[in-house]
Amino acid sequence: MKDMTTGEMRVAGGLRILSFIVMLWGGVVSCVDIPEAKRTSYETIVIQPRSVEIPIRYSATLEGSKEVTITPQTSGNVTEVLTEIGDRVKSGQVLFRIDSRQAQAAVDNAEANVQAAKAAMNTAELEMRSNKNLFDKGIVSSYVYETAKNTYDQTVAAVAQAEAALKNARLGLNYCTVTSPINGIVGSRSIELGELVQPGTVMARVSESSTMKAKFSASEDKFMEIKQENQGKSFEQAIKDMPPVSLELKNGTMYEHKGRLVRTSGVLDTQTGSIAAEAEFPNPDGLLTSGNIGTVIFQYQVDDAIIVPSSAIVRQLDKVVVWMVGTDSCAHSTSVEIYDLGQQVAILNGLKKGDVIVANGAANVIDGQKVLFK
Repeated sequence: MKDMTTGEMRVAGGLRILSFIVMLWGGVVSCVDIPEAKRTSYETIVIQPRSVEIPIRYSATLEGSKEVTITPQTSGNVTEVLTEIGDRVKSGQVLFRIDSRQAQAAVDNAEANVQAAKAAMNTAELEMRSNKNLFDKGIVSSYVYETAKNTYDQTVAAVAQAEAALKNARLGLNYCTVTSPINGIVGSRSIELGELVQPGTVMARVSESSTMKAKFSASEDKFMEIKQENQGKSFEQAIKDMPPVSLELKNGTMYEHKGRLVRTSGVLDTQTGSIAAEAEFPNPDGLLTSGNIGTVIFQYQVDDAIIVPSSAIVRQLDKVVVWMVGTDSCAHSTSVEIYDLGQQVAILNGLKKGDVIVANGAANVIDGQKVLFK
């Protein structure tokens, strides 16, 4: 064998050391017990339909059961403003006064005309009676008597005409005092002191507030269900027999008094697929005011309803899916229609009794993934 030089001996030694280190590392690695990744089953539920009450919610605008627009029936400048927005008023209470000087002058003139007409009537009556006596005695002709009688009849008509003019003048004077025709709350006021108004000018709006209307648009399918479930009854009777409805206020609290559905338009809005409807709520404490926004809530009794936790659904763009678990323990997506109940959802279609779905962690599941391990 050929003798190695000193350099070659160093290289050979280094290679042996490197080889030993590699062998040692390989031995260390093969000894480490790396545990297999833990397989965890997803939480699942078996669909079991049950009877529940499902709340159906509709956004609503509140207004008084009667809304009256206050307008004057005469022209003139406003001399008194006796109401403010939010004031509670009673029927007949004065809200505004309009300059009444011309109207009062018209009344005074009409009263004078009535007095003059009555005086002329009294004089004509004396003439007629005098001529009647003379006629009866044959002193004057019938022509004279009939002429006197006609004159009297004319003065009687003149008195009636003057009294009618006086009545109209007094009515005009009354128009200078603008009152509320109903009990309620002043919802708005658009006239200030000194402004000129004329018939048709909107001065204020008063809302009768002991009962409030909640106006909303409801889906057509719900009203079709009412008709189908109440066959043999008129639609009006079916609405009357419906259970009370609730009102959720804008701040999220529930109004303490229950209401009832009172009417629908009966006309379908073809663009929205909805029907205009009204519910009425008592308002004894005046908590509700016109213009308030709320949510009308109907409780529908649904038999064989499918209710699942919200964690079981996954929203994907324009659809909602759940992960149905097959006999192979793998998950496959199934499209469903839902009604949101908050922490839970009602499945309107897409599932049936006995189906198994992923109940928790559905957002992390991949189609075809095995989700159950024994």
